[in-house]
Amino acid sequence: MKIEDCIIAIERRTAGGCLELGIAFLRRFAWPVTRLTLWYAVPSCLIVWYLQSQTTDALFWAIPLFATFQALWSAALVAAIGPQVFGVPMSPGKATRAVLRRSILYLFLTGFFRLLQLLLSMAMLFPGLIANVLIESWSGHLAEVMFLENTSANRVTSRLSWLCGGGGYGRNFGRLMMLWSFALVLIPAVMVTLDGLMWLLTSNTVWIGPLIDALSGLDQEQKFWSLISDEPGFLLMTQVSLWLSMPVLRIAWFVCYLDQRIRNECWDLDLQFRMEAIRLEHAA
Repeated sequence: MKIEDCIIAIERRTAGGCLELGIAFLRRFAWPVTRLTLWYAVPSCLIVWYLQSQTTDALFWAIPLFATFQALWSAALVAAIGPQVFGVPMSPGKATRAVLRRSILYLFLTGFFRLLQLLLSMAMLFPGLIANVLIESWSGHLAEVMFLENTSANRVTSRLSWLCGGGGYGRNFGRLMMLWSFALVLIPAVMVTLDGLMWLLTSNTVWIGPLIDALSGLDQEQKFWSLISDEPGFLLMTQVSLWLSMPVLRIAWFVCYLDQRIRNECWDLDLQFRMEAIRLEHAA
Protein backbone atom coordinates (compact mmCIF):
# COMPACT_ATOMS: atom_id res chain seq x y z
CA MET A 1 0.00 0.00 0.00
CA LYS A 2 1.40 3.36 -1.10
CA ILE A 3 0.58 6.77 0.29
CA GLU A 4 -0.07 8.16 -3.18
CA ASP A 5 -2.74 5.46 -3.74
CA CYS A 6 -4.79 6.63 -0.75
CA ILE A 7 -8.38 7.45 -1.73
CA ILE A 8 -8.77 10.07 1.00
CA ALA A 9 -6.94 13.36 1.37
CA ILE A 10 -3.67 13.01 3.29
CA GLU A 11 -4.06 15.85 5.76
CA ARG A 12 -4.25 16.41 9.50
CA ARG A 13 -7.78 16.37 10.87
CA THR A 14 -9.68 17.45 13.95
CA ALA A 15 -11.97 15.10 15.88
CA GLY A 16 -14.97 16.46 14.00
CA GLY A 17 -13.15 15.99 10.71
CA CYS A 18 -12.47 12.34 11.55
CA LEU A 19 -16.15 11.75 12.32
CA GLU A 20 -17.22 13.55 9.15
CA LEU A 21 -14.85 11.46 7.03
CA GLY A 22 -16.04 8.29 8.79
CA ILE A 23 -19.63 9.11 7.86
CA ALA A 24 -18.63 9.84 4.25
CA PHE A 25 -16.66 6.57 4.03
CA LEU A 26 -19.59 4.57 5.41
CA ARG A 27 -21.98 6.22 2.97
CA ARG A 28 -19.73 5.32 0.03
CA PHE A 29 -19.03 1.73 1.10
CA ALA A 30 -22.30 1.03 2.91
CA TRP A 31 -22.97 -2.39 1.39
CA PRO A 32 -19.63 -4.14 2.05
CA VAL A 33 -19.53 -2.71 5.58
CA THR A 34 -23.12 -3.85 6.17
CA ARG A 35 -22.36 -7.32 4.82
CA LEU A 36 -19.36 -7.69 7.09
CA THR A 37 -21.33 -6.42 10.09
CA LEU A 38 -24.13 -8.91 9.45
CA TRP A 39 -21.63 -11.79 9.59
CA TYR A 40 -21.05 -10.97 13.27
CA ALA A 41 -24.28 -9.25 14.31
CA VAL A 42 -26.66 -12.03 13.27
CA PRO A 43 -25.02 -14.89 15.23
CA SER A 44 -24.47 -12.59 18.21
CA CYS A 45 -28.14 -11.60 18.33
CA LEU A 46 -29.42 -15.14 17.72
CA ILE A 47 -27.24 -16.73 20.40
CA VAL A 48 -28.20 -14.15 23.02
CA TRP A 49 -31.87 -14.40 22.01
CA TYR A 50 -31.77 -18.18 22.42
CA LEU A 51 -30.03 -18.00 25.80
CA GLN A 52 -32.45 -15.42 27.12
CA SER A 53 -35.46 -17.43 25.96
CA GLN A 54 -34.13 -20.60 27.62
CA THR A 55 -32.56 -19.37 30.87
CA THR A 56 -33.11 -16.74 33.54
CA ASP A 57 -29.45 -15.72 33.78
CA ALA A 58 -28.90 -14.83 30.12
CA LEU A 59 -27.50 -11.39 30.92
CA PHE A 60 -24.52 -13.06 32.60
CA TRP A 61 -23.60 -14.62 29.24
CA ALA A 62 -24.99 -11.92 26.95
CA ILE A 63 -22.42 -9.26 27.86
CA PRO A 64 -19.24 -11.36 27.28
CA LEU A 65 -20.75 -12.92 24.14
CA PHE A 66 -21.57 -9.54 22.68
CA ALA A 67 -18.15 -8.20 23.66
CA THR A 68 -16.43 -11.14 21.93
CA PHE A 69 -18.37 -10.76 18.69
CA GLN A 70 -17.89 -6.99 18.81
CA ALA A 71 -14.13 -7.34 19.24
CA LEU A 72 -13.84 -9.79 16.34
CA TRP A 73 -16.04 -7.60 14.16
CA SER A 74 -13.97 -4.53 15.01
CA ALA A 75 -10.77 -6.31 13.96
CA ALA A 76 -12.36 -7.66 10.77
CA LEU A 77 -13.69 -4.22 9.86
CA VAL A 78 -10.23 -2.71 10.26
CA ALA A 79 -8.67 -5.51 8.21
CA ALA A 80 -11.23 -4.84 5.47
CA ILE A 81 -11.37 -1.04 5.31
CA GLY A 82 -7.62 -0.55 5.76
CA PRO A 83 -6.74 -1.84 2.28
CA GLN A 84 -9.81 -0.08 0.83
CA VAL A 85 -8.41 3.27 1.95
CA PHE A 86 -5.41 2.55 -0.30
CA GLY A 87 -7.52 1.48 -3.26
CA VAL A 88 -7.72 -2.28 -2.61
CA PRO A 89 -11.39 -3.45 -2.68
CA MET A 90 -12.85 -4.66 0.60
CA SER A 91 -13.02 -8.42 1.13
CA PRO A 92 -15.01 -9.47 4.22
CA GLY A 93 -13.95 -13.10 3.79
CA LYS A 94 -10.27 -12.29 3.54
CA ALA A 95 -10.51 -9.91 6.49
CA THR A 96 -12.24 -12.54 8.64
CA ARG A 97 -9.60 -15.15 7.81
CA ALA A 98 -6.86 -12.69 8.76
CA VAL A 99 -8.54 -12.06 12.10
CA LEU A 100 -9.05 -15.74 12.86
CA ARG A 101 -5.34 -16.43 12.39
CA ARG A 102 -4.48 -14.13 15.31
CA SER A 103 -7.79 -14.23 17.16
CA ILE A 104 -6.51 -15.93 20.33
CA LEU A 105 -3.83 -13.33 21.02
CA TYR A 106 -6.13 -10.50 20.01
CA LEU A 107 -8.99 -11.66 22.25
CA PHE A 108 -6.57 -12.21 25.14
CA LEU A 109 -5.20 -8.66 24.87
CA THR A 110 -8.67 -7.21 24.36
CA GLY A 111 -9.97 -9.08 27.41
CA PHE A 112 -7.01 -7.88 29.46
CA PHE A 113 -7.64 -4.25 28.53
CA ARG A 114 -11.37 -4.64 29.24
CA LEU A 115 -10.51 -6.05 32.68
CA LEU A 116 -8.33 -3.01 33.34
CA GLN A 117 -11.22 -0.78 32.32
CA LEU A 118 -13.54 -2.63 34.71
CA LEU A 119 -11.10 -2.39 37.61
CA LEU A 120 -10.50 1.29 36.92
CA SER A 121 -14.24 1.91 36.72
CA MET A 122 -14.74 0.27 40.12
CA ALA A 123 -11.95 2.36 41.66
CA MET A 124 -13.12 5.73 40.33
CA LEU A 125 -15.75 8.01 41.78
CA PHE A 126 -17.20 8.60 38.30
CA PRO A 127 -16.98 5.17 36.68
CA GLY A 128 -17.72 4.04 33.19
CA LEU A 129 -17.04 6.60 30.49
CA ILE A 130 -13.92 8.29 31.89
CA ALA A 131 -12.35 5.01 33.02
CA ASN A 132 -12.90 3.44 29.62
CA VAL A 133 -11.50 6.45 27.80
CA LEU A 134 -8.35 6.48 29.97
CA ILE A 135 -7.46 2.93 28.89
CA GLU A 136 -8.90 3.13 25.38
CA SER A 137 -6.85 6.23 24.56
CA TRP A 138 -3.75 4.02 24.73
CA SER A 139 -5.06 0.60 23.65
CA GLY A 140 -7.84 1.63 21.28
CA HIS A 141 -5.85 1.02 18.08
CA LEU A 142 -4.97 -2.58 18.97
CA ALA A 143 -6.89 -3.93 15.95
CA GLU A 144 -5.10 -1.56 13.58
CA VAL A 145 -1.70 -2.49 15.00
CA MET A 146 -2.33 -6.25 14.82
CA PHE A 147 -4.32 -6.65 11.62
CA LEU A 148 -3.38 -3.69 9.44
CA GLU A 149 0.28 -3.27 10.38
CA ASN A 150 0.71 -6.99 11.23
CA THR A 151 2.90 -6.07 14.18
CA SER A 152 4.54 -9.03 15.93
CA ALA A 153 3.25 -10.00 19.37
CA ASN A 154 6.31 -8.75 21.22
CA ARG A 155 6.05 -5.28 19.65
CA VAL A 156 2.33 -4.62 20.02
CA THR A 157 2.58 -2.60 23.23
CA SER A 158 5.55 -0.58 22.02
CA ARG A 159 3.71 0.23 18.79
CA LEU A 160 0.63 1.35 20.74
CA SER A 161 2.87 3.58 22.84
CA TRP A 162 4.46 5.01 19.69
CA LEU A 163 1.04 5.89 18.28
CA CYS A 164 0.32 7.80 21.50
CA GLY A 165 3.53 9.81 21.14
CA GLY A 166 3.70 13.37 19.91
CA GLY A 167 0.57 14.35 21.80
CA GLY A 168 -1.33 11.36 20.45
CA TYR A 169 -2.65 10.25 23.83
CA GLY A 170 -4.21 13.63 24.50
CA ARG A 171 -5.74 13.74 21.02
CA ASN A 172 -7.10 10.22 21.45
CA PHE A 173 -8.61 11.15 24.80
CA GLY A 174 -10.42 14.15 23.35
CA ARG A 175 -11.55 12.26 20.27
CA LEU A 176 -12.87 9.34 22.30
CA MET A 177 -14.80 11.70 24.56
CA MET A 178 -16.34 13.25 21.45
CA LEU A 179 -17.15 9.88 19.87
CA TRP A 180 -18.60 8.48 23.09
CA SER A 181 -20.71 11.61 23.53
CA PHE A 182 -21.93 11.20 19.96
CA ALA A 183 -22.68 7.53 20.71
CA LEU A 184 -24.72 8.49 23.79
CA VAL A 185 -26.96 10.46 21.44
CA LEU A 186 -26.89 8.14 18.43
CA ILE A 187 -27.63 4.81 20.14
CA PRO A 188 -30.74 5.95 22.07
CA ALA A 189 -31.96 7.70 18.90
CA VAL A 190 -31.65 4.42 16.97
CA MET A 191 -33.43 2.56 19.77
CA VAL A 192 -36.30 5.03 19.82
CA THR A 193 -36.56 4.94 16.01
CA LEU A 194 -36.68 1.15 15.89
CA ASP A 195 -39.20 1.02 18.72
CA GLY A 196 -41.32 3.63 16.96
CA LEU A 197 -41.31 1.54 13.79
CA MET A 198 -42.25 -1.50 15.86
CA TRP A 199 -45.18 0.41 17.31
CA LEU A 200 -46.35 1.55 13.87
CA LEU A 201 -46.24 -2.01 12.53
CA THR A 202 -47.55 -3.96 15.53
CA SER A 203 -49.08 -1.34 17.87
CA ASN A 204 -46.69 -2.64 20.50
CA THR A 205 -43.25 -1.67 21.77
CA VAL A 206 -40.47 -3.89 23.10
CA TRP A 207 -38.16 -1.22 24.50
CA ILE A 208 -39.69 2.12 25.50
CA GLY A 209 -42.97 0.78 26.91
CA PRO A 210 -41.47 -2.04 29.01
CA LEU A 211 -38.68 0.26 30.21
CA ILE A 212 -41.15 2.91 31.38
CA ASP A 213 -43.19 0.24 33.16
CA ALA A 214 -40.10 -1.16 34.86
CA LEU A 215 -38.98 2.26 36.10
CA SER A 216 -42.37 3.27 37.48
CA GLY A 217 -44.11 2.20 40.66
CA LEU A 218 -42.60 0.03 43.36
CA ASP A 219 -39.66 -2.40 43.13
CA GLN A 220 -38.12 -0.49 40.24
CA GLU A 221 -34.71 -2.14 40.55
CA GLN A 222 -36.17 -5.65 40.63
CA LYS A 223 -38.45 -4.96 37.67
CA PHE A 224 -35.60 -3.45 35.67
CA TRP A 225 -33.30 -6.43 36.19
CA SER A 226 -36.18 -8.76 35.41
CA LEU A 227 -36.77 -6.85 32.16
CA ILE A 228 -33.20 -7.11 30.89
CA SER A 229 -32.85 -10.72 32.06
CA ASP A 230 -36.20 -12.26 31.15
CA GLU A 231 -37.45 -10.31 28.10
CA PRO A 232 -35.68 -11.51 24.92
CA GLY A 233 -37.17 -8.70 22.84
CA PHE A 234 -35.70 -5.96 25.03
CA LEU A 235 -32.15 -7.25 24.89
CA LEU A 236 -32.49 -8.04 21.18
CA MET A 237 -33.59 -4.47 20.45
CA THR A 238 -30.65 -3.16 22.46
CA GLN A 239 -28.20 -5.35 20.54
CA VAL A 240 -29.63 -4.43 17.15
CA SER A 241 -29.37 -0.73 18.03
CA LEU A 242 -25.74 -1.16 19.05
CA TRP A 243 -24.85 -3.06 15.87
CA LEU A 244 -26.52 -0.39 13.72
CA SER A 245 -24.63 2.39 15.49
CA MET A 246 -21.16 0.86 15.77
CA PRO A 247 -19.98 0.99 12.12
CA VAL A 248 -19.89 4.78 11.88
CA LEU A 249 -18.23 5.06 15.29
CA ARG A 250 -15.59 2.43 14.51
CA ILE A 251 -14.78 3.85 11.09
CA ALA A 252 -14.42 7.32 12.60
CA TRP A 253 -12.01 5.86 15.17
CA PHE A 254 -10.07 4.22 12.34
CA VAL A 255 -9.77 7.63 10.68
CA CYS A 256 -8.36 8.91 13.98
CA TYR A 257 -5.70 6.20 13.67
CA LEU A 258 -4.88 7.33 10.14
CA ASP A 259 -4.58 10.90 11.35
CA GLN A 260 -2.18 9.83 14.08
CA ARG A 261 0.03 8.06 11.56
CA ILE A 262 -0.13 11.07 9.24
CA ARG A 263 1.14 13.23 12.10
CA ASN A 264 3.76 10.85 13.51
CA GLU A 265 5.11 9.61 10.18
CA CYS A 266 4.65 12.93 8.34
CA TRP A 267 2.67 11.38 5.49
CA ASP A 268 1.37 14.82 4.51
CA LEU A 269 4.88 16.26 4.18
CA ASP A 270 6.11 13.14 2.39
CA LEU A 271 3.31 13.42 -0.16
CA GLN A 272 4.01 17.13 -0.68
CA PHE A 273 7.68 16.40 -1.34
CA ARG A 274 6.77 13.69 -3.84
CA MET A 275 4.33 15.96 -5.67
CA GLU A 276 6.89 18.76 -5.78
CA ALA A 277 9.56 16.37 -7.08
CA ILE A 278 7.21 15.22 -9.85
CA ARG A 279 6.39 18.83 -10.74
CA LEU A 280 10.07 19.78 -10.94
CA GLU A 281 10.82 16.68 -13.00
CA HIS A 282 8.15 17.60 -15.56
CA ALA A 283 9.23 21.25 -15.52
CA ALA A 284 12.77 20.25 -16.37
